[in-house]
Amino acid sequence: MTEIRKRGPSSKLVKAFQAKKAVKEANTHNGTSVHKKLGNLLKIVMFVIVVPPMLNYAGLQKEREFIMADLTLYDIGFGQKMFFNCSGSGKPTVILDAPTGMTSDSWVLGQSELAKLTRVCVYDRAGLGFSEAPPKLNISDPGEGAVARTLGKEGTAMRMVNDLHRIVTFSFPQERPFVLVGSELGGLVARMYAHL
Repeated sequence: MTEIRKRGPSSKLVKAFQAKKAVKEANTHNGTSVHKKLGNLLKIVMFVIVVPPMLNYAGLQKEREFIMADLTLYDIGFGQKMFFNCSGSGKPTVILDAPTGMTSDSWVLGQSELAKLTRVCVYDRAGLGFSEAPPKLNISDPGEGAVARTLGKEGTAMRMVNDLHRIVTFSFPQERPFVLVGSELGGLVARMYAHL
């Protein structure tokens, strides 16, 4: 009778299997640590990129609420409100118009110095600073179309001149004569206003 002999695993096979298992465990461990590191890096990047803008936006909203509490906006018609601020007294009234894309803040020092001598006013053009953006008028509507043709398109110098005229004439009337001082776009608005 032949005896079937059970063969035990050869030592070479056991060593190869153990080596393969060790390599597999090392790869699994390295993969896990790489995934952990990438996950932590992604969390840090998201924290640095997402959180600061959100906090900045929230802070700006709180600041706007705080500042707007003491401001007076004047309705110049068609549901649009503009910021206009005067200080000092005397004649003539000086109206300061800011440079292109800037707000009335650019005239703070000039306004405080001139206010010692005469009445000085600053304002924010539509859509800048504290002034509201000009309303979009429906040109297909006969009433709004006529108003849009009279005022001019939003963002044009003619519209800015009309806004200034409405605020100094109807919303917050200023005693004439007044002197218009402007820089860059503000200078163009002042020159065009002088020709109304």
